[in-house]
Amino acid sequence: MIIKRETTAFELGSKLVELLHDELLKSDKPCVGPVILNFRDPSYSAETGGYRPVEISIDQSGEVQYITEFTYFGIQPFAELGKSSDFDFSERRFQNEYHAYPITEHGVESYYRLWEQNFCSYTEMGVFDVKISVEESSYV
Repeated sequence: MIIKRETTAFELGSKLVELLHDELLKSDKPCVGPVILNFRDPSYSAETGGYRPVEISIDQSGEVQYITEFTYFGIQPFAELGKSSDFDFSERRFQNEYHAYPITEHGVESYYRLWEQNFCSYTEMGVFDVKISVEESSYV
């Protein structure tokens, strides 16, 4: 699968696209259809923190549909994972813990660039376990 850098709002960084491509190459399943990549820090918890989980969806044409970062909300034993930052390129919307905005609104791309740089650094540090889900109908 060739991952496209272009989205409906702005271009993804080449480092992120390369990172996603490398993860797909490691998969034991052919990635010829829609895929979801889940990046998880196995030690992340509501009590101790850690690196927040991230989910990235790519459609069958190689376009990134969304990038969502999760965090724990609440205190134990009632803490629940919820969206902390959601870049939804297919819906052209950005949502944080407090509000939803058009993804093209002033400041969203700057925030995304900072988020992307940090995420790529954390991934290079090896903090995440990566799981790839492929739609059943897209297996070759």
